[in-house]
Amino acid sequence: MMKTVAICGSMKFRKEMQSIAFLLEIKHNMNVLQCVFNVDDLAITPIEQVFLQNAHYRRIELSDAIYVVDIQGHIGEQVSKEIAFAKSKGKEVIFHSEYWKNTMYPTRQEAENLLIEAAKCNPGPWEDHSRNVAHCAERIAVACRDMNADKAYVAGLLHDIGRKFGVKHLGHVYDGWKYMLQLGYDEIARICLSHSFNEGKLEDYIGNVDITQEQVEEIRQALAEMQFDEYDMLIQLCDSMASADGIVDMEERMNDVKRRYGAYPQSKWDKNMELKKYFEQKVGKDIYKIVSMD
Repeated sequence: MMKTVAICGSMKFRKEMQSIAFLLEIKHNMNVLQCVFNVDDLAITPIEQVFLQNAHYRRIELSDAIYVVDIQGHIGEQVSKEIAFAKSKGKEVIFHSEYWKNTMYPTRQEAENLLIEAAKCNPGPWEDHSRNVAHCAERIAVACRDMNADKAYVAGLLHDIGRKFGVKHLGHVYDGWKYMLQLGYDEIARICLSHSFNEGKLEDYIGNVDITQEQVEEIRQALAEMQFDEYDMLIQLCDSMASADGIVDMEERMNDVKRRYGAYPQSKWDKNMELKKYFEQKVGKDIYKIVSMD
């Protein structure tokens, strides 16, 4: 039976809310009552703001439930009021962060389709690199026994998906992060962000800063709030040992980056070697034997 939901969330996530609403209708058989968006950024008087709020409360009354878009755990003051109102009316409250747990990354086939489409938009060796990272991630995840091999494969395949939008440096990190959030794939969004920062700091980045200062600060804040899990660590490791041509020695790949960009921070180098040691101890086997192409 189709459920009618009123979508609630901060306007800072309005693009994500629109994308999530679309996915809820086409994939989850929900009828979404969306709030209206001030796309032209018109000035709103206090009385007009009250009209908008009243209209949204009416949507909640007409719905079976509210769907709270709490990206990165953010629930503002107004959304908190809407949650309280919904509960007072006996409405179900669905939190995006909880509901989306089992759909926060695409299937292998969906991921393949996303990569193929992206490579058509911006052809280049990054596609083969992504496939090789996926190969390594899957092999290591299988060897670990307590990791989801499909999730690891998909994360590796899509870690550079931001390259769909052109030849960029830090821009590909930002674009991939936002693109995956818009599709509702939060787990892959964090991989798009975390794979370039194995020390968890913006200063880790090797390459040009080709995004706005506002976007830089978004990344900085997201990294500050992020606690790396084993999937973040796994893709960071695999990214440092997979080229477009295949599996390479990590030190060789890092030296190649150093030659191309003129530097490779020693702390970042050491962190990559720590990641290698971590997973080798976890599986009890040489990492290169695990990921060898056979």
